[in-house]
Amino acid sequence: MKRATAARREQAAGAAPGRSGGAWLMHRRAARAGLAHCRENPLASMLAVAVMAIALALPALLAALLAQRDALLADWHVEPTLTLFLEPGVDRAAAAGLAESLAADGALATVEVISAEQAFAELAAAVGLSGELDPASNPLPHLLVVKPHASAWRDDEGRALARRLGAQDGVDDVLLDLAWLDRLAAIVRLGERSVLVLTFILLAGTVLVTANSTRVLVHQHGAEIDLYKLVGATDAFVRRPFLYSGAAYGLAAGVAAVLVVEAVLLALAGPIAAVAHAYASDYALAHPGARFVGSLLGLGTLSGWCGAWLGTRHSLRRLADPVN
Repeated sequence: MKRATAARREQAAGAAPGRSGGAWLMHRRAARAGLAHCRENPLASMLAVAVMAIALALPALLAALLAQRDALLADWHVEPTLTLFLEPGVDRAAAAGLAESLAADGALATVEVISAEQAFAELAAAVGLSGELDPASNPLPHLLVVKPHASAWRDDEGRALARRLGAQDGVDDVLLDLAWLDRLAAIVRLGERSVLVLTFILLAGTVLVTANSTRVLVHQHGAEIDLYKLVGATDAFVRRPFLYSGAAYGLAAGVAAVLVVEAVLLALAGPIAAVAHAYASDYALAHPGARFVGSLLGLGTLSGWCGAWLGTRHSLRRLADPVN
C-alpha cells in the first residue's frame, strides 16, 4: 500500500505544472524499478539479451564487412579505368595541361598521360611487330588514363563521371568498361539490399523477443499493477518502468553485439592478412568506428523500447479486461 501511495504522489508531482524536478524524479525511479525487474529473473534476462544480441550482430557484421569494399578494391587495384582519347589536333603540352586540371578533381585518384608515340610503341610490341612499323604512320592520338576512387562507382555515378570527362575540351571519346562497372554496382546493391532486409527481419525479431519478455514481467507484477490502478495510476505511469526494462535489454544486447562483431573481425583478421600477404598486399580489416558502435547501441535500445511498449500495451489491455 505504501508503494501505491508513493506512486500516486509521484504521478501528481509529475503532472503538476512547472514541476520538471518531479518529472525527472519519476523517470529516475521508473528506471530504477525497470532495472530491478531485469534482475528479478537473471537467467531469463540473459537469454533474452543473448537472442537480441545475435539478431543485432548478424546484420551489423555483414554491414561491417561490406564497408571494407572500398579499401579492398583500392588495395587490390581493381578499380575501373577510363581511357580518354584526345582529339587529333591536341598536342602533348595541351594533353599534359588537361591532365593537370583533371588531377584536381576529387573523384579521380590518378591521371596519367600516354603520348601517341608511347601508345604506338606499346601496340606494336603487343602484336609482335616492334621495330617493323613506321612511327610516321602512327594514327593514334594522345591518351589520358584516369583511375577514379572506388567510392565514385556507386549506382550511376560512374556513367555520370564518364559523361563529364567526355565533355572536356579536347576529349574526343571515352572508353569505359561498362560491363565491369555494372557487375560491381549490381554486387554492391545486392549486398546493401540484403543487409537492409536482414536487418529489418532481425530487428522485428528483437522487438518480439522484448515484447514477450516484458509481457512476462507485467504478468508477474499483476497484483502490484492492480493496486496502482486502484489509487488512480495511469497506463503511462504503469508502463514506464517496463519501458526502461526493455531499453536496458536493448542496450545490453547492443553492447553484446558490438563485442560479437569485434570478436569475429579479430578472428578473421589473421587469415585475411595471410591471404593478402600471399598476394603481396598489406590489406587488413578495419575495425568499426565510433559511429558504427553508437548506431548499433542506439538501434538496440530503440528496438528494446519499442518491444517493451508493444508488450505492455497488450498485457495492460488484458489485465484491464480479463474476460477478453
